Amino acid sequence: MDQFSENERVAALQELHLLDSEPESEFNDLVSLAADLCQAPISLLTLLDEKRQWFKAARGTSLRETDRSNAFCNYALLQEDIFVVNDATQDPRFAANPYVLGDPNIRFYAGALIHSPGGARLGTLCIIDSRPRELTWKEASILEKLARQATALIELRSLRLAVRRQDEEQRSLREQANSLRRHVVRLTELERVQQANAAALIDNGMDALRQSRFSKKEVAEINTRAALHRAQITAFTESLSRISQAVVTGPVNVPETPVAPLCATIFQELAPLLRERGSRLSPLVPAGLSIRQDPADLELILRNALRALISLSEKTEISFLVQAKSGGVEFLMLLTEQNITDTLQRFFTDPLTPGIEHLTGKPFHTELALTCDLVELIGGNLSVQKLGNRGSSLAVFLPDRAAG
Repeated sequence: MDQFSENERVAALQELHLLDSEPESEFNDLVSLAADLCQAPISLLTLLDEKRQWFKAARGTSLRETDRSNAFCNYALLQEDIFVVNDATQDPRFAANPYVLGDPNIRFYAGALIHSPGGARLGTLCIIDSRPRELTWKEASILEKLARQATALIELRSLRLAVRRQDEEQRSLREQANSLRRHVVRLTELERVQQANAAALIDNGMDALRQSRFSKKEVAEINTRAALHRAQITAFTESLSRISQAVVTGPVNVPETPVAPLCATIFQELAPLLRERGSRLSPLVPAGLSIRQDPADLELILRNALRALISLSEKTEISFLVQAKSGGVEFLMLLTEQNITDTLQRFFTDPLTPGIEHLTGKPFHTELALTCDLVELIGGNLSVQKLGNRGSSLAVFLPDRAAG
């Protein structure tokens, strides 16, 4: 055998993405040339993995693969020169072979090695006949030359695939970079609006205090709310930074985040707001469910989406259902309140309405805009639907990110 172990040889074959690939005219032409020039009824370009012999190209047979245990080419891998069997019925290695005893009734076989770009033996370019014969010097020369051409074609194909993958990766990076640039510009504008909102809250609170419309306690609550909104901007900025870094450095390891404990924390945090709005939350979160998403991103999205629903509704029943979907997890929030669908559509599908929000007690549009941006950036989607006379729903789907 050559310098490659069997595991290394199979690994080299798999890296080329040749197995089970579609027929390609260049390889079909080689086996046709081999059959015509060597006057053989059957010619094959074979590749051998752990258990089978697969035909990248074939002339004279409809078979696409055989068990490796019955493959003549299995023996060809063991030597450097062309492997020749003049009469398989007289060779103890092949006399009982099912392809000798039955169709295609192999008698003569000759196979020249084909290699990977790194030199690993992948299989053979071979010719087969149903009558015993000898391989002439001229036929041997033809087989060797065509096998070298097959090796060169495999290397060229590998280079083409590498260039195509590189082009696709660069295109994807450009698209992600452009998307991130748009989101950075958007974040800058949102931060400006957010700061104006926070300033308006404080100014309005101070005006109200001077006019004795609010107590010091109420103004303190206003200031606390403004600080919370500033913290939200910071959190979204950090999320955007993590996503930007992943675009530059490539995929990173994303932890398996258990959904139930994270949701329980959010429910506890929003309990006072629920009581204030006179609403009730009924969660149904599977205990063992988890998702590969950054827990900080996940918490931001779910907290802001649920806070918005609570704030925009009043005296309603909110069901919070979590279920695994193909490729990710869906967070479905159902509201029994009637005539709220249009409001949800406006807030969640066109959340950034310029202008200063005054002391409404409702979430800043900037937070919802950033929430929708973050859902999009991590590959998810968000939708609002009317459920007839049963109310409305907000569905947030987040993909399960592969480990880096």
